[in-house]
Amino acid sequence: MRPISGFERPVLQWLFVALSVILIAVAARAAWVARRAIADAAFARSTEEGGRLERQRLDAQLARERSAREALTLDLARTRDGNAESARLMPTLTLEPLTTRGASPPEPTVSTQHATQVIELRLVLPAAARPHTRFEVVLREWTTGRLVWSRGGLSPSTVGRQSMLATFVTGDLFRPGAYEVLVSGVGSDGQTTGIASYDVAFK
Repeated sequence: MRPISGFERPVLQWLFVALSVILIAVAARAAWVARRAIADAAFARSTEEGGRLERQRLDAQLARERSAREALTLDLARTRDGNAESARLMPTLTLEPLTTRGASPPEPTVSTQHATQVIELRLVLPAAARPHTRFEVVLREWTTGRLVWSRGGLSPSTVGRQSMLATFVTGDLFRPGAYEVLVSGVGSDGQTTGIASYDVAFK
């Protein structure tokens, strides 16, 4: 292999060595910056995930507190007015299961109630619910998916030849806007299976 003309000069050799060192330093710096960026991105993802889990925990806690308040409000209403009078005054909201979820929120069709008004929520169950004897219900905002309320350990009942879940909520759960209700069946192993979804909008 023929030597490069002029490269035998010391000045050119030292210049080549200096350029090589600079290129190695630049590559090392780029690799360090890339590793730092990856570490920062992983930390940001971890922080975001932690925030999401904390929001879910707070939402679940809020749902439990609302469920407890709902039960206390119902007991108070029954004690104050008597079972027959409370049943007569209590509004009922019956929802049919959806076949497909719409691309846009449903139109408002139900009027909001006073925050302390007890409402009987009835969810008609589809045929897919028959193998299950226990159910969980989750109420979410239609657009954001934010958890509003949840209830577990529900058993189906028959009303007018229709199998449905009946539970009690209070009017403060339903402010003007669209909502999605999700029903899951709970198996003997504790695993949940999605059964049906419902939507409703309040005006």
